[in-house]
Amino acid sequence: MDLTILVLSFVIAASLALAGYFAQTTRKQKTQIKTANHNLAAEVDERILAERALQGNEERFKALFENSQLSVWNVDMSLVQYELNKLRMAGIKDLRKHLMTDPQVAMELLTKIRINHVNNATLKLFGADSEDELFKNLDKTMGPGADAVFVDELCAIWEKKRGFQSELAFRSLAGDEIRTIISIAIPETDEGFLSIPFTITDITQGKQAEHNLQQSESRYRSLVENVPMCIHEIDLSGKIISINQAGLDMLQLNHEDEIVGQSYLAAVNNKDRQRVYELLLQANSGNSSQFEFGGSGALEGYIMSSSLVPIRDGAGNVALILSVSQNISGRRQMEDELRKLAQVVEQSPQSIVITNVDAEIEYVNEAFLNATGYQLEELLGKNPQILQSGKTPSETYLSLWKALNYNKSWRGEFHNKRKDGSEYIERASITPIHNPDNEITHYVAINEDITQKKQLAKELDDHRHNLETLVEERTAQLAEARKRAETANQAKSSFLANMSHEIRTPMNAIIGLTHLLQRAEPSPEQVEKLTKIDASAGHLLAIINDILDISKIEAGKLLLEQSDFHLDSLFDHVQDLLKEQAVAKGLGFEVDTSEVPSWLRGDLTRLRQSLLNFASNAVKFTDEGTIFLRAKTLAKFTDEVLLRFEVQDTGMGIEPDQLFRLFDPFEQADVSTTRRHGGTGLGLSITSHLAQLMGGEVGAESELGKGSTFWFTALLGLSDGSQNDDTSSEVQLRSSHAGSRILLVEDNLINREVALALLNSKDLVTDTAENGQQALTMVQSTTYDLILMDVQMPVMDGLEATRLIRTLTDSSASQNDLPILAMTANVFTEDRQACLEAGMNDFVAKPVNPDNLFSTIAKWLPQEE
Repeated sequence: MDLTILVLSFVIAASLALAGYFAQTTRKQKTQIKTANHNLAAEVDERILAERALQGNEERFKALFENSQLSVWNVDMSLVQYELNKLRMAGIKDLRKHLMTDPQVAMELLTKIRINHVNNATLKLFGADSEDELFKNLDKTMGPGADAVFVDELCAIWEKKRGFQSELAFRSLAGDEIRTIISIAIPETDEGFLSIPFTITDITQGKQAEHNLQQSESRYRSLVENVPMCIHEIDLSGKIISINQAGLDMLQLNHEDEIVGQSYLAAVNNKDRQRVYELLLQANSGNSSQFEFGGSGALEGYIMSSSLVPIRDGAGNVALILSVSQNISGRRQMEDELRKLAQVVEQSPQSIVITNVDAEIEYVNEAFLNATGYQLEELLGKNPQILQSGKTPSETYLSLWKALNYNKSWRGEFHNKRKDGSEYIERASITPIHNPDNEITHYVAINEDITQKKQLAKELDDHRHNLETLVEERTAQLAEARKRAETANQAKSSFLANMSHEIRTPMNAIIGLTHLLQRAEPSPEQVEKLTKIDASAGHLLAIINDILDISKIEAGKLLLEQSDFHLDSLFDHVQDLLKEQAVAKGLGFEVDTSEVPSWLRGDLTRLRQSLLNFASNAVKFTDEGTIFLRAKTLAKFTDEVLLRFEVQDTGMGIEPDQLFRLFDPFEQADVSTTRRHGGTGLGLSITSHLAQLMGGEVGAESELGKGSTFWFTALLGLSDGSQNDDTSSEVQLRSSHAGSRILLVEDNLINREVALALLNSKDLVTDTAENGQQALTMVQSTTYDLILMDVQMPVMDGLEATRLIRTLTDSSASQNDLPILAMTANVFTEDRQACLEAGMNDFVAKPVNPDNLFSTIAKWLPQEE
């Protein structure tokens, strides 16, 4: 019983102990569970806060992306990186060489690029309403050089550079050119190529903007970190919240903790700090700004260009300020270099002058003023010809403008005159200046006074007798070079000679027969028709002469003649030729030559041609008023005079932008004038070339509705008129040479009849032959006083016939003394030289001018003793 009670007590005690244990354990478990629940709730709250912060960051970076003024592209280049890795595994070492060898590889890689997203600034830059519109028309936006830039970008990725930047031209969807700088941050890992920041900076208007793109905290933070510009996030108190890696590198910092919380103004120098502070206040109010400032601290000595962009939250309030900055010290350094260059030019000991394309002076340096004696205000807007002394050879100016017209530099020497009249020689180097479109905008001349050098060289040359041998060798070289040039022009000259002959031969018949009919006492009606025929033939001949003149000028074969003439004969002839046209329009002529010597020496024909070109145009384009013809003396020397000839009208005038090309071949101020007034457009160009050959130049001034003034200058010799003979050639023939026997050798029947009638009208006894063979036979049996010999004939031409006549020794007359005059339609110098070499004495050009024919015959017929 006691044992039972004892066991039962033990069981009860054990049960109570066990119950106490389980109760205690249960309390502990409840406490632990309560603590765990409390910790779990805290962790859930923390995660909720973290997710909210993450969402806020994402929205903030998205705002940076969408509101950035830079064009930002988020591109996926993972496939490109994958293909590049394949090429690397295939053993390719030099990617650029591989792409150059097989360009198709680059094109295939280009197709692997995927564009994730672009911001609003990109759509605005390219004029697209949506991403879809832009992506569908990407091929239209690519400018020249895009393929090469893409190859450079691939090579930068291949070489694992940190970033890539290049200039590239795009086009908007409207077709407008956009010049940009593209920048791309190259990731360090293959995963980074899923989202690469690609920025385009529009530099067309000089705008610098930066983009801070974010889609998510990881993507957009990576973009901000790798943009190659210093980017700060600033709170509204001006404290720095964050800075990208490029900013850390620029400030020479290792971690952003070293700058976060500091004032943005700490990097701004004292001079600019107040202004930047005011711009920060404006950014707080929602206003963006772009500015420059001098750096301080780590940026000491730098010049920074920065933009402040307010970033708004979802409610539209400014939440923070984005600062995008870049170092422009290099650009400022370049500007300083330009200033240095300007000082070098200004302080150069050599004379420097810059003119515009109209040869008007826009700049001269101090050395130029010292060398010429002029003041700056006396030179600006003037032509450098004010320095001309008149002693520089005309060929110098010809070679100068020939080089400049071909867009080449020129070097040569000028004999110039200072303001005080003293003369000096200078060596000049003249070069065209081009704009980015390769158009000539200015000319720059660098001159050196070599007067003393010339003097020393002359004294030295007097002691170098052996130079004669060198001169002879050089002369031989020049002769050989000239021979090659003449050979090169032979085909052209031959064609022009044949054309001249074929056109002038029938023209000779037309003009000659008209002349004969006019002398045959025709009826008034016939006189009117013959006058029209003569005028039309003269007009056609003038066109032919213009074309041949310009051809001779281009070939350098136009030579000037020198003879004495009276100035009145020049102006009287021009008035006589235009009198009928002027009277028909009610126009008058006024001539002023009071300042010019009466007797001159030069090429009267070319002077008359030049003056007539200007005067005939004046009559053409003037409906009422007066034509003024003038001659003025510009400079007078010992035996020469520089004259300016002017033709002023009261006509319609010319547009200012048309004046500069009037003197170009085939150019007219209004192409409709060809239909209204006729003309080849060569007259003014020929006058320009003739003026240059005569040591002068041409020019024009005009005002719409008030008329125009055309002028040219010429360097002419002075004469006393003692060599002039005004005796009429027709009178001289009749009085001194009636009965002289002439042999006319001409194969063309009409031309033979015309010439025969003209000769017989002056009481000359004329025999005819149809070719050189007949002429040779007739000369052996008959004594002639003169032979008129056509050049191109069948059976035997005139050149061969002349050579054979000169060899005859059995004739009663000395064949070496027999005058043989070439009647030729070939007017070029080499054609005339061939005639002289064959033994001919002179020339009568076709179409035959009766006065010229009679004067030439009178010149060569034997004079009575």
